[in-house]
Amino acid sequence: MTPMQQIVPGLLLGAITIIGLLLLGGMNDISRHFQDYNWEFFGIAIGLAFFSNTLRFLKRALALRISGIKGLSLGNSLQLFMASLPLDAAPARIGDSYQSLWLFKLAGLPAVRSASIYLIEQISDNLSVFVLTALGAIAYPEYWPLFLLVLLLFLIATVFLRVKHKDSELADMSERLPVYKQLFRDLHTCIDAHPALFSTSHLAMTFLLGIISRAAEGAVLFFILCGLGMTPTLPLAASAILVFAFTASIATITNIPGGIGVVEASMALIMTMLFNFQPGLAATSTLLFRLATFWINLGVGLLIWTISGKKLGLISGDGTIVKS
Repeated sequence: MTPMQQIVPGLLLGAITIIGLLLLGGMNDISRHFQDYNWEFFGIAIGLAFFSNTLRFLKRALALRISGIKGLSLGNSLQLFMASLPLDAAPARIGDSYQSLWLFKLAGLPAVRSASIYLIEQISDNLSVFVLTALGAIAYPEYWPLFLLVLLLFLIATVFLRVKHKDSELADMSERLPVYKQLFRDLHTCIDAHPALFSTSHLAMTFLLGIISRAAEGAVLFFILCGLGMTPTLPLAASAILVFAFTASIATITNIPGGIGVVEASMALIMTMLFNFQPGLAATSTLLFRLATFWINLGVGLLIWTISGKKLGLISGDGTIVKS
């Protein structure tokens, strides 16, 4: 199947989600909020989304450099990163497979080594989201026990995975924690393939970039809310980060491509509860947030597919994945 065929279900789900938000929020109310919106704040939100993507690219470029890749120019690396953006609408393993295939075509990097790069990104992104969820809970102290429990469980799992174990120990733990079974196998395979990616210094830098990148996405929601007339305050900023981080956590847990449908539903619901929003206002802010952080990225990525389709093998067909 071609990459476009892989993301079509996600695009259809996205279209259905947008229609659902328009119906639930009320077309008249949403139209009025768009007309009254202060678009200068949306410009700031777009800038922050670009900054977040820049940090994601730097994180990827750092991992590629540590992997010892030769012959991959900065331009090709950037091109590859932007081409991967639409794959957020595809299942994670499909997206990683395409990125590994394209990286092999451009630089000859074996798939097992590129898998290490994408696994590191996944771990750092998930940890960053959980940390921001806990920090955002400052605005709502009653949620601290729940958020700290989730963070603690994630840290315990991450630390355990960081340490090598005997096969018998790993098998035993996999049976007791089946939800981590595939992750155990993938992570230890990646550590054996390229241990430099799992060094303390690289993990720390990756985590730092992940935190800042994810915080920038939370700031996107903050400025979108400001554009809707809310007063810019520190509690509002903390609440925006909380809403974003919590919805991102839900999207990660459900494992739906791009969090399509899940992010929209959970974000609109949480803002309705926390800010006492009317449905029209909650739907408007959710639509603007997803436009700034998801749909624009997808459009840019599709443009790269058009420009670089031949180089990535999308035109000739050798850059596609065939189901066996």
